[in-house]
Amino acid sequence: MDAKILITTKLPEGPKQHFLNLSDEVKIRDSDGVTPKEELLQQVVGCVGLVCSYKDVIDVDVLNAAGPKLKVICTISVGYDHIDVEECKKREISPCFVQKITMLQYSTGSTLEEDDWTSEIMQVI
Repeated sequence: MDAKILITTKLPEGPKQHFLNLSDEVKIRDSDGVTPKEELLQQVVGCVGLVCSYKDVIDVDVLNAAGPKLKVICTISVGYDHIDVEECKKREISPCFVQKITMLQYSTGSTLEEDDWTSEIMQVI
């Protein structure tokens, strides 16, 4: 697949490797912190997919920087409060989230098996 994908948060090794095998253009910001706005604006340019956390604000500035190739935003969170969903609709970008994973991780502090994580996120992207 020849698609640029930006991942703004840490991922388990299995899903990380899956994305790296999926495309030659995968940028992974291996941090749990907030992605600085300027960094996000620079790295999202030309992306087809964006995997983010609830800490990253995906607003009209980010969508403008991404450009017309952006088709999906997958948030590793339990909601979309940090994503401008109305603007995504106008641009035919599909926002989605991986609730099963995040609910378990945030409520219990535990992790899922990497195979479970990969299959969940890949159903969305």
